[in-house]
Amino acid sequence: MREILIYSSFRSERLFYITNILFHKLLGGQVELTTNLEYFQYAKVAKLNYSARKLETKAIWMIPHPLLQERKIVAQNIIVRYENSIPFFFNTAHETDVTSDLFAASFYLLTRYEEYLAYEADEHGRFPAHQSLAYKAGFLERPIVQEWAVYLSRKLQQLFPELEVNLPPYRFQPTFDIDVAWAYRHRIWQRQLGAIGRELLQVNFRA
Repeated sequence: MREILIYSSFRSERLFYITNILFHKLLGGQVELTTNLEYFQYAKVAKLNYSARKLETKAIWMIPHPLLQERKIVAQNIIVRYENSIPFFFNTAHETDVTSDLFAASFYLLTRYEEYLAYEADEHGRFPAHQSLAYKAGFLERPIVQEWAVYLSRKLQQLFPELEVNLPPYRFQPTFDIDVAWAYRHRIWQRQLGAIGRELLQVNFRA
């Protein structure tokens, strides 16, 4: 079984986006969102209850943070806690199976939400890494959304052992930002002469 059914009391593009990333892109499963409680209760698949209400059905329970229901971008009050060396935020005070809203937290990180808020840019007008939540909380160099996806899959498998998870293989794909690939070649002759003249004026014979 690879299908995961999520019950939510609301629908939003933000929720659709992040559940597709977590369960389809990262875990290789099929995910479906529903607001139909009766359909959710009688479904014979792995289930996650994403609502403030505890349901009388077999499902793991995670309470929503308001972020995925909002339409605006506003500053968030974030407190990071660590559990078994894994950072969590958007925590709830309820006795649930997952005590933080990992959908909202994943959305916050993947969309670079904080870069749409006010910040002090570097000399190139970019968002500096040291101002990020990940840097301040000590998980900047960790694939934390992938870790949360695995965490959620294990919670689901505890309740639904038949659930199959297909984690994607690791792949490293570096990119290089090269503004000018050639110093002289493939340039029009006027630009070649200009470049040569500049190097001669700077006594840069090696170039």
